[in-house]
Amino acid sequence: MIKISLVLMLACALVACSDDDKPSTRSESSNLPSMAEIEKAIKSSDDYSNHREVFLSAAASLIQSGTCTLEQLREYGGWAKSQQHKSDPIYFTYCGASHVNNRIYLNVTTGETFR
Repeated sequence: MIKISLVLMLACALVACSDDDKPSTRSESSNLPSMAEIEKAIKSSDDYSNHREVFLSAAASLIQSGTCTLEQLREYGGWAKSQQHKSDPIYFTYCGASHVNNRIYLNVTTGETFR
């Protein structure tokens, strides 16, 4: 009788903690876009195959912080190689209208973003 009770308690605990009861990652993060959605939005970035992970990480951080929206990244197409920083691994995107004040730069070596 005690063995059955322990088995039932363990089974109940496992069911209560199952992954099916957890909210989805998307709802936990205030309806932020998935990485697949972000990747699709920035897939046209310059040198995308070389810097995919850094581009994705930076774009996700910009969206999470509220600096950019997925739609803005989608509209611009991702990251472009900066001609002002030709000798450095610097890319940029626009978060807002295509104006210099809305440029966000990314150093793909360090992952740092700046204006």
